[in-house]
Amino acid sequence: MDWLDVLLELNRGQLLVVPDVAAPLGEPSEMGDRLRTFDRILTLSRGGSPEGSRALVAVQAINGFLARIGSEVAMVMPSPEATKLARRMLDPSPEDRQVFGLGVRRLSAAEAVSVCVALELQVGLATDDKAAAGVYATLGGHHHKWTLDLFRDAVTEGLLSETEARRGYLHLIEFERFRGIPWD
Repeated sequence: MDWLDVLLELNRGQLLVVPDVAAPLGEPSEMGDRLRTFDRILTLSRGGSPEGSRALVAVQAINGFLARIGSEVAMVMPSPEATKLARRMLDPSPEDRQVFGLGVRRLSAAEAVSVCVALELQVGLATDDKAAAGVYATLGGHHHKWTLDLFRDAVTEGLLSETEARRGYLHLIEFERFRGIPWD
């Protein structure tokens, strides 16, 4: 079972994403940026190198995720109100910083839109961005999850053994440039 299947199982068969996270190929998005980065690594690395092999796996996983948009992965367009609020998070005034409890300069577009859509739909939010998680909670969001929480939930639900979950999470940290919270 791949990680997307585990996430789908944890979320009753459907994930919601915003265009800034995953958009159709060729449009700007975080996933598109990552795909281009891993593609570049793959192009520049020697055949059979560990770095090239990891990049190939990442490219295949991202393409697999993008291919599932429209079926199990639903693209949610932000409303005009959510878009307006997200713009304030991208370029916050001193008053906005206080209202949002924002300690960083700004949120990324993907995080800002994700927070606003989750608040508007009153659904949970999975993010490892501490500032985004803080803004989500400050504005009344409930059910925030860190990636580590999702791995642990997969163990609780019997989708992964603790060994598999720990190995997968540590792999993200060591090899995928992921900055998650420590397992223990």
